[in-house]
Amino acid sequence: MAADLVAAFGRLEAATGVPVYFSVSGKFLFSEQQRRLVQRLPLERLLLETDSPDQLPAAVKAAAAAAAVTAVAIARNEPVVLRHVLRDVAAIRAAEPLVVVADRTAANARAVFALSTAGAVS
Repeated sequence: MAADLVAAFGRLEAATGVPVYFSVSGKFLFSEQQRRLVQRLPLERLLLETDSPDQLPAAVKAAAAAAAVTAVAIARNEPVVLRHVLRDVAAIRAAEPLVVVADRTAANARAVFALSTAGAVS
């Protein structure tokens, strides 16, 4: 299925001339099928996100549980949690070092949202 989906988006991109990006959140990485998909997605089309306030990555939920902190205290899935999503995606995509995944996904976000690189942290 993962290969079919990636191929279908490739055909869509070719037909429309519009780049297709894949956005991955921490919650998306919970299932094995979705983790396999993340392995196959082209890195140059991968984005990382924390858009779902109630869907924390597994590492954050586990840390909260270990500290006996409620999910409310941990609060929300907000931009500071993105490092956990990055770490999980890099672990899944073991062929690329974390810094490569970080740099590429940051460049992808700048391209999609037409952001300047001024002040960017590498």
